[in-house]
Amino acid sequence: SREAWPRRLFRIGRRSVYLVLAVIVGLGAYLNQVGIPESLKNRLLETLRQRGVAMEFERIRFRATRGIVAEQVTLGRLGDLGGEQFSAQEVQLALDWGQVLALKPEVRGLKIRGGAVSIPLVESNRVASHFNLHGVEARIRFEGAEEWVVEDLRATTEVGSFRASGILKHPTALRSAPDSAPAQASPAWRSTLLRIQRTLEEIRFQTPAEVHLQFQTDLALPEASSAEFTLSAGQVTWNERSFQRLKLEAQMSPLTEVPGQLAVHVQWE
Repeated sequence: SREAWPRRLFRIGRRSVYLVLAVIVGLGAYLNQVGIPESLKNRLLETLRQRGVAMEFERIRFRATRGIVAEQVTLGRLGDLGGEQFSAQEVQLALDWGQVLALKPEVRGLKIRGGAVSIPLVESNRVASHFNLHGVEARIRFEGAEEWVVEDLRATTEVGSFRASGILKHPTALRSAPDSAPAQASPAWRSTLLRIQRTLEEIRFQTPAEVHLQFQTDLALPEASSAEFTLSAGQVTWNERSFQRLKLEAQMSPLTEVPGQLAVHVQWE
């Protein structure tokens, strides 16, 4: 009868919706357990390499609430010769899903959880110290192929909490041609970090410090890099003197006569 057709169409439509949802849920469960297809994985890794990121992992899979997540990850910059080490329990890939549906997946950024960073600081051709971060949580956005925007990086150091944000331009500048000698990065920023590290090693912190870093680095033009470093702490001992409050500020500007030269300002009580 005519009255039965609407109900029949409604039941067919409802079953079709249930079927589509079941397929989506089943596909999501499959990708979560088995992992994403090899072709998609290779394409994502190639996209990261184009942006200067070398990534290895034990497993990469799809999670319904977070998208594509790589587990037990090691990361680095292509062409890096300085021995930087970075690992993370998880790295979530921020994708342009319109490009994914067009079978041209693009990685727009990374969200890092449970990370660790170790940067060797070299002086006179030997490792004089290390700058280490633990418990790294970070959001990195890619602006094209030649700019990383570190929107928010939080971690812990040996002296207390650490927070950073900034811009890294031309991360692929260290990539050398196959038949050429490897490019050498300017040591200015590492030398600056070594001086800050040695200063911190002279201070005994009785309460955890708060460290903030803002930076803008261009690997194609290292001498144009700039950074602002701020450390705030209470109850410290420095040069056999005790202070109830200490604030140390250091700035590196491309306007200085010597690249990497620091302007330091200290306040204490």
